[in-house]
Amino acid sequence: MENIKIEKPEDMLPLIEKYHIDDAYVLFKYIKGYTVLSVIEPRQIRNQIFFLVKKEEIKTKYKILRYFRGFGDVGIDAEFSPETIEEGIVITFETLSQHFI
Repeated sequence: MENIKIEKPEDMLPLIEKYHIDDAYVLFKYIKGYTVLSVIEPRQIRNQIFFLVKKEEIKTKYKILRYFRGFGDVGIDAEFSPETIEEGIVITFETLSQHFI
């Protein structure tokens, strides 16, 4: 599931159904206006889902969000506008590695 532009609550339906999201309104507030690029459900951390989202502005912005199942809480793990693809990959890798190592 990739490249889902989130503009209105109904745009969240594919994510809600596929990832069994209980409180999508909280998540919607964080990703409104963004495009969901990737979603990760780690096997080791079953109560969390990670979202990589992108927003096209003057400079493209990315966020890595962590959704906590059962709590309906959302945290921003990273927010960045990389100068190069390599920089974006390093930021993403380092951010996610904090949760898996």
